[in-house]
Amino acid sequence: MRLFLILISLIISTSINSQNRIIIRILGQSNYVESAESNSMMLRVKNSEINKIHILSDSLFALGYKSVPEKVNDYSSHNFSKFRINEASVENFDRIMVLCNELLIPIVSVFYMMPEHSFEDEDIQAILALRNANSQAKIIANHLNKKVLRILNIDDDTTYANSFYDNIDLDSERGQLILKLLEVLSRRNEVYSKDSKEEFRNGAYTLWVTYELN
Repeated sequence: MRLFLILISLIISTSINSQNRIIIRILGQSNYVESAESNSMMLRVKNSEINKIHILSDSLFALGYKSVPEKVNDYSSHNFSKFRINEASVENFDRIMVLCNELLIPIVSVFYMMPEHSFEDEDIQAILALRNANSQAKIIANHLNKKVLRILNIDDDTTYANSFYDNIDLDSERGQLILKLLEVLSRRNEVYSKDSKEEFRNGAYTLWVTYELN
């Protein structure tokens, strides 16, 4: 069944030139997992009780913790202030939560802080995605009794590789409007979010690779 699907995909994305050389386009992919670098909590106290934050800071310093409450700009209320604490150690983080409860400091939310997006790691993922595409190309070539002659093109713009686009007529007026909307929305992700509700974040690097078989 898998071979059948591969061959169907091959028929769709394959062309044969006058020299009987086969051109195939393959989507290479490398999956990865990012782990949170620290635990985080958001605190919210009345401005009249801001001294509780000072006491908490002194307590953390006395315990030898490097974590300190950092004030967060919040213009939603003039009577309250928000503070954020990041702590890599789970044990220390739990202790900080206990201290907050003892000082009657409300904990608004608990979440994870992800590491900064590394473009150096992205280069590594691109290499792994290319290797993945090479493996797929060799499998298809073997089934066709061919050999991979060379790589004709590598393109990491895989915006339309998602199956979501299969049901969109990209040439229609409605399709163009949808694509423009998605393009605008995608700009929000240009800066990778560091705050996450999950401790781990799955990601994938994809690229199109065009091969010539002979």
